[in-house]
Amino acid sequence: DLTIIKAYKSKKRVRFLRDLLISLSISVVLLVTGFFAYRSYISKLENEVSAAVNLAENAFEKRDFEMAIKHLENVKDNRYYEKNQKALLLEGKSYMELENYENAAECFKKALEIENDEEMVLNLAVCYARMGKTQKALDTIENIKDKKDAGYYIKGEVYLKKGEVENAEKAFLKVIGISRDDGLKRNAYISLSNLYKDRRHEDKENFTFLNKQIKILEEAVRELKAEDDIVITEMMGEAYFTAKYYDLALNKFNRLLELGYERPYIYRNIAIIHQQTGNYAKAEEVLKEMCKKYPEDYSGYEQLAYLYLHTENEKPQNERDYIKVVENYKLAKKYIDSKNESELLPLENAIEELKKKGWL
Repeated sequence: DLTIIKAYKSKKRVRFLRDLLISLSISVVLLVTGFFAYRSYISKLENEVSAAVNLAENAFEKRDFEMAIKHLENVKDNRYYEKNQKALLLEGKSYMELENYENAAECFKKALEIENDEEMVLNLAVCYARMGKTQKALDTIENIKDKKDAGYYIKGEVYLKKGEVENAEKAFLKVIGISRDDGLKRNAYISLSNLYKDRRHEDKENFTFLNKQIKILEEAVRELKAEDDIVITEMMGEAYFTAKYYDLALNKFNRLLELGYERPYIYRNIAIIHQQTGNYAKAEEVLKEMCKKYPEDYSGYEQLAYLYLHTENEKPQNERDYIKVVENYKLAKKYIDSKNESELLPLENAIEELKKKGWL
């Protein structure tokens, strides 16, 4: 009987141990499965943010800052968004370009909570300067160890905000002279270019500031090897166009298109250059391409109307036909918004003159 009882207890022990092992095995499997499921979930969240950052980067490189922010807004509810310093930096820089300095500053402050970064400290200081918080800007720059060149740059921004343009110019030139940081020098060149552009109206006879702007941009290209820098290339195209250096302007505008930076005004300026240099067929071709790409942009139709007005006026009187002028004027009128309607008045007056003379 004792043998039977012992055997029974032994079997019971074995069953208990077996059941315990099975339970432990199941628990381990569940834990491992749960861990990998959790890691997969975390990875999915992180990948969503990374994918949005990649899309935003592409938009930012093409200077489509609204689209960059839109891509980032799509993952703002993701709890890993504010742990991604790159996302916050990109959002801040996009807001900076759109001159929304308050939002930009908030992004940079959040990014700096993750890790200290000199570029973000500088951007934050620039935001404060442009918001008029000049002392806060100067205090912020103290957080950069080797701050001499950065300090001059922020002082330049502060001087600009105060309207002390000569002092701002000196500060930016100082940055260019002493800095070994190409990014900071680039900022100084761009700030100087904008400073000179804003002052072009002060001398419309000798074009002092326009020439200064062109000179500083050409220097930027040489010093920074920035032949394909979209911002600098766009600035040079505009400055050359204003100075009527049409060959140089055409080269810059075409290069922007080659780099994938397309804007309606670029097509229009290219067409105007061709018209000014007598290549009317090419001007028409470019404007038609513009209207195809941007069918709701009134300026393409407006410029086509002017082109046809000009070419018809050059023909003998018995060969003139102004119907295309009217057609394109009507399209421009259709797509222009109410706040810009006055821009069509010269064209409208030209059409009224044609009617008075019996051409229409």
